[in-house]
Amino acid sequence: MDILHSITSTEFMSRRSKVESSSSAPLANPLEDLLGYQLRRASQAMLDDLVSALDAFSLRPTSVSVLLLVASNPGITQSRIGQILAVERANMVPMTAMLTKQGFITRSRADGRSHGLHLTAEGKSAVGKIRKRIAHHEEKFWRNTKIAEREATLAFLKSIWKEST
Repeated sequence: MDILHSITSTEFMSRRSKVESSSSAPLANPLEDLLGYQLRRASQAMLDDLVSALDAFSLRPTSVSVLLLVASNPGITQSRIGQILAVERANMVPMTAMLTKQGFITRSRADGRSHGLHLTAEGKSAVGKIRKRIAHHEEKFWRNTKIAEREATLAFLKSIWKEST
């Protein structure tokens, strides 16, 4: 594991605060020009803000992703969701169980072994509110960019992760 991925979110934020609040002369940072470093910093900033935006729902970003996929694809299986999100089956089972227990989704037999997932009325209501929170969250980060820049940025970022899968 490389140094960029070996620290937890809490450690990252603590270290960032110490560096930013230091009153000593600025240090040379050889990481500033590394794409991976910039992606990690941007990702952490966005994730922290998203977690805060979703706090009222008591849901983690991955669980929200599941709800959004179910909302857009009624009857989708947890196996297919796991493939899309790159989440192991062993982690999908408790996540969908938790969403079922919270009253956001129901399961129905899709075929002999699979279950399709569907939003409940409560899940549909929550997804509407979540989408508004996510839109506000995204706008914070996009506010100073033009549409063409947004499209180019998203295309570039997709090309990075799709090439590695």
